[in-house]
Amino acid sequence: MKVQLLKARSAMMDYYLLDQAKLSRPLSDEDIMLLSEQLCLSHGCKKSGVKSLLVVEPADNHYSLAKVRFIHQSGKEVRLDGHGLQVAATYLSRKHQLDEFHIRCMHADLFVKKHTSLSNNRQSFRIQIEPVSFQLKTLPMNYRQKLTLINEPIPELSADHLFIAIATPAPHVLSFVEEADFLDADLARIGERANRDDQLFPEGVSVSFILRTSPSELSLKTFEPGLGLTRPSGTAVCAASLVHVLTGDGEPFSPIAVTHHCGIEHVVVHIEHQDGYWLEFIGSAELECYSCFKHADIAEGKVSQRQYVEPL
Repeated sequence: MKVQLLKARSAMMDYYLLDQAKLSRPLSDEDIMLLSEQLCLSHGCKKSGVKSLLVVEPADNHYSLAKVRFIHQSGKEVRLDGHGLQVAATYLSRKHQLDEFHIRCMHADLFVKKHTSLSNNRQSFRIQIEPVSFQLKTLPMNYRQKLTLINEPIPELSADHLFIAIATPAPHVLSFVEEADFLDADLARIGERANRDDQLFPEGVSVSFILRTSPSELSLKTFEPGLGLTRPSGTAVCAASLVHVLTGDGEPFSPIAVTHHCGIEHVVVHIEHQDGYWLEFIGSAELECYSCFKHADIAEGKVSQRQYVEPL
């Protein structure tokens, strides 16, 4: 059986997308994990920027166009990958010739709408991000029997920072810092501590530094579990925008520009009622080519040697 992966790019990160509906029979979960491991090893993930294998499957309801799973280069299936969702939205829009639809993810059916055409090969989408929760049990985070953590110290991580914990729905802890403290070394040290402590964060956590530059602008750096200091995390961009608004420095219902070393992305924070939030992540992806190989290559560990490229 021939297996075809779509190679795509969003925010300077590479993704592979597997559409199970295009195969004569779907890959098993075991095949998917083996494939993800081989793709990451063959491309030296952290150096090349390959982040996730996206698995598109038929939705298990009549509401969404498709279901998308996110297998990170660490080998772990994660709740949501914001930039991976941009890739999936771009692919599904082109495949089905639709401008708006829903995508089924682990915890929600998310609304997708085409935004502004950036070029003939790239399209921008507005993507709903939810559920959003400040309850520590949703990260999960176990900390002194607290229910939430908002602008409080975590001495186990740092004596110099205040943290906010939030699930968007991926788990995050964030800290607002001044420009002099917007440092990679400090962020890496805190991120490594957080992800070594499986009592505090049983499933790991992304750690971000936020630098306010204006009421409508932020700068962001993120450490992701299993990945380290990474290119931007889409759910971190959303989490930072929400806490910026809720701390009184940003405006809801207006775009917030979040700058990272790969560029600028925008988020609109929607507040529907007390403690009711959802986020609109505006970004884009570029579909590049197909990478093809035989199903037997997965079990033999030969995907990296035997794959060949086909144009879109």
